[in-house]
Parts: sequence; structure tokens; C-alpha cells
Amino acid sequence: MRGEYRRVIGMYRRILAAIDGSPASADTLEQAVRLARELDADLYTISVQEWPRPLEVIGMEVEIPQTLHDEFFDDCKYRIRCAAEEAGVRLMSTKVTKGIPATAILRHIEETGFDFVVLGRRGGGFVHRLRWTSTAHKVIACANCPVIVCPTCADETVRVSPDVPEASQRRA
Repeated sequence: MRGEYRRVIGMYRRILAAIDGSPASADTLEQAVRLARELDADLYTISVQEWPRPLEVIGMEVEIPQTLHDEFFDDCKYRIRCAAEEAGVRLMSTKVTKGIPATAILRHIEETGFDFVVLGRRGGGFVHRLRWTSTAHKVIACANCPVIVCPTCADETVRVSPDVPEASQRRA
């Protein structure tokens, strides 16, 4: 059993974590750092700055200054470095790029090559899961390596029917 565990660990040397800087992505970063530590793997991160969209404020479009985007992603990179250092994980790069998130992540996967990718999802509920429009769905469908998806909260559950009891209720 122990030899099998070492063989599995050696298979995963390069992990990519897609971090968008949102509060939900803190869980994704935590999971990616934990996996990198346990597998003794190198951690790479990518953060994608979506093309700045104007905000509509009282009927007027207002451009978000690029400096605000830069400050936000500088802070994101700082939090990534701190998490990796605290866990003793080798952080190889913290890439920030502009574009459509799924496209940029997939391009980075193809250009650099990773053993697997860790990303989060916002948990839009059952109806959202039926639509293949999220970044997570697109990356899962098109990535050339395994993808681990972290839900936004640990207690998120899906109930198919009110008639189906949860596992804790079945044991009683």
C-alpha cells in the first residue's frame, strides 16, 4: 500500500490553480496549496483579468480604472505567495493575464502542461449546473488534464428529491 501511495505522488508534479481573487477562490487556493504540499508538487497559479467592462451607474457608463484592476491582482498575488510560503509549498509562478477566463486558463494549460488543475465554482445551484456556460464547465470539457473543482462552501449539498433521505437519515 505504501509503495502504491509513493507511485501516485510521483505522478503529480505540476499543479495549476485558477484563482480569481474572489472570497470563494480562497477555498480553492487553500485546497491547491494542501494538495501541492501533500503531493510534494510545484504550484502554479493563474488569475485572469476579464476585459474591463464599463459599469452602469445611474444610466451612465463608467470605466473602471486599470490601476484598480492592477491593485486587486497585486493583492491576489500577495495572498497566493503568503499561502504557499506558510505551507512550505514551491510556488513556481503567479501569472496574471487579461481575457476570457476559460480561454486564458485553457491556453495556459496547453502551453505550459500541468498534471492537473484546481479551480472553484460559485455554486449557482441546480439550474446553473444544467447550463454549460461557466468557466469551470468550459475548462472541464476542454482541458487535456484532470480538473478538480472545489465548491464554494463545504456544506453545499444537492437533493434530487424530497423523498430521498440523506445518508445520515438512512442509517437511523
